[in-house]
Amino acid sequence: MAEVIDVPLGLRDFDVAASELVDDVLEVTVVSTFPSACRHCGSTAVRGHGWHDRRIRDVAVGRPTVLMWRQGRLRCDDCGRTSRERHPEVPERRRITRRFERHLFERARKQPFAEVAAHERVSHWRVVDVGLRTVPRGRRRLVDEGGVLSDLRSPSRAEGQQRLEVWEHNLKAAGLTELTNAWRNLNGWRDEILAYFDDRETNAFAEGTTKIKVMK
Repeated sequence: MAEVIDVPLGLRDFDVAASELVDDVLEVTVVSTFPSACRHCGSTAVRGHGWHDRRIRDVAVGRPTVLMWRQGRLRCDDCGRTSRERHPEVPERRRITRRFERHLFERARKQPFAEVAAHERVSHWRVVDVGLRTVPRGRRRLVDEGGVLSDLRSPSRAEGQQRLEVWEHNLKAAGLTELTNAWRNLNGWRDEILAYFDDRETNAFAEGTTKIKVMK
């Protein structure tokens, strides 16, 4: 049975029209207040031309939260073409908000994908997709920042090792050959990588410069 509740959504350019709890999922009906314009020519001379109902997963507000958005279809009076109204927090043809993407990505940097998926009640593939494909520069950020290789703020070797193990688990879970091969190569230098946390010194810059000279 549905239970009507008030929701502090906190998402700009979306007004909450109604909300209810259905099977422990918070369904929030929203109305966009973002200015409408033709996506083809940029004209603001547009009028309603139907709608499309969308269910969009958002950051949990106490419970798993889904936005119910009746996204309007628009016809442009200038170019005559049709398009859908847009919102900066909702990517086209995606079923999650950008802030939920960012939320999943930040969690996936520090926890195994499977744990993040179970806690957020999403599929394992959703976490992999967000971490490695959806977020801009996602692949590089996960490799560069997801573990200890450049996020060198770990206060101790033990925490650095824990982050390295999480990073290793996520690379394998992603199932991407390129990342698995990269990890296989780096794993041979595990002790040297972790040694950084003992005295906070590294010759990586010098080694990198030497490699660049060799390639030139």
